[in-house]
Amino acid sequence: MGHLSTRPGSRPEQQFYEAYADAPILAALLRVLFWSKHLLFLSRCKSPEEKQFYLVSAARSRWSHRELHRQIMSSAFERAMLLDQKLASR
Repeated sequence: MGHLSTRPGSRPEQQFYEAYADAPILAALLRVLFWSKHLLFLSRCKSPEEKQFYLVSAARSRWSHRELHRQIMSSAFERAMLLDQKLASR
């Protein structure tokens, strides 16, 4: 895949570049997941933190495309953030 040194022209590639250009920590994980999963991140995730959550979770748990989609649609990120807030307030 190489590094992202030039700005690609097509829309999905441009979104991919913008989403990950300033995230060198995630560079190793980018090679682990298929392009279709990245398209899910780009189309469904709102914040960089949400993208990172699903990227790390998908790589760690080896989610299929279908499972990743299910996790995103069931708001796994939001639920995890609420749980963290609840635990921090104790």
